[in-house]
Amino acid sequence: MKTKFFVLIALAGLVGCATVQVVEGPQVVESSGTIPAVGETETVSVGSVMFSQHRVWKKSGLHIPSGYRGKVGGAEVDVATTDYLVKAVADSQEAYCTQRATMKNMLGVPIKPTCFVGPLGASHFTKVMVPSDAIWWSRELAEPLRFSKTEEDIVRPDSLRRELIYLGTAGKIMRIAYREYLGDMARPAFAQEVTYDVDKLPLEIAFKNAKFQVLEMGGSTMRYRVLNQL
Repeated sequence: MKTKFFVLIALAGLVGCATVQVVEGPQVVESSGTIPAVGETETVSVGSVMFSQHRVWKKSGLHIPSGYRGKVGGAEVDVATTDYLVKAVADSQEAYCTQRATMKNMLGVPIKPTCFVGPLGASHFTKVMVPSDAIWWSRELAEPLRFSKTEEDIVRPDSLRRELIYLGTAGKIMRIAYREYLGDMARPAFAQEVTYDVDKLPLEIAFKNAKFQVLEMGGSTMRYRVLNQL
C-alpha cells in the first residue's frame, strides 16, 4: 500500500481568532491498495465484489466520539461527533479546538471554534473554552470528556476505484463484470462483462493485469486466491 501525505490547508473557524495558534491539524493521506490483498484467499457470493483496487484519500485526526453540547459563558456550543480537532495554543495554553465554528451567536449562527483542555498525555478533556471578542470564557466539565482518533474517506475528483464483480456460473461458463469509478461517479464507458470456460479446478483466470486462481465453485459461491492486481 502506498501513502502520500498532504498538508491540510483549510482550518475553517479558526480564522480571525487572534489568540488561537494552530500547532497541528488533521492530515489527508493518499492511499492506494487492493481488497483482498495479493496472495489472500477469499470466498465470494454471486453479485458481490470479488476484487477492488483503489486510490483514495483519507482524512485522519482527533474527535470527540460522544460529541458535546452545552453553554459556556452564555454562548451555546454544539460539537458533533464528526468534528475534527486541531492541536492549538488557546489563551496561552495547549488546547484542542474544533476545526470549524461550533460556538453560536445569539441568532444561533456558528461563528467561532470551541476549545478543550485536559491533562497532558491523557485521552480526555476536563475543561471547555470559547473565545469572545476580547476574552476567553471557560468552565470545568462535570465529567471527563473522552477524545480519540478517527478516519474517513474523502471523495476527490481524482479518486479512482476499480472493481471486479462475480456474476456466477451457467453450466461451465463463469461470468465476471468490471466496473470503474472516478470520484463518486461511475464510468459506464469502461464497464465490461467477461466469461471464462471452467473445465476443471483449480483454474487460473486473468482480466487485464489481474490474475486469480479459482479453487472451488459450488452453488452461489466461489473460493479463489488473488495472484496479481489490475
